[in-house]
Amino acid sequence: MWTPSPGSVYPALSALEDEGLVTFERVEGRKTASLTDTGRAHVESRRADLGAPWDDVSGGVSDEARDLRGEIGAVMGAARQVSHVGTSEQVTRAAQVLVEARKALYRILAEDDGA
Repeated sequence: MWTPSPGSVYPALSALEDEGLVTFERVEGRKTASLTDTGRAHVESRRADLGAPWDDVSGGVSDEARDLRGEIGAVMGAARQVSHVGTSEQVTRAAQVLVEARKALYRILAEDDGA
């Protein structure tokens, strides 16, 4: 699935601001963009042409695959924590857990019951 980079998002937002279609404000210390009245009218008048942009970039990725990717991120975060603050023994144990998880995932693809 596509993830936009700041190098593609910010120039596009700046162009939309220049056209009067979005405005920026600070919300809880973060710069956020909102459609202006002109921007909303632009979207409404071209809704059929614009379609559903997130559908176009999802590449047919299923909800299950998206959920799995979320879990991968959570495991990476936990592994990062162990690597930063864990003892040598904990890091070794975590590495073994990851080895076993990798093997189990390949067994799933091989339709092996793990025996």
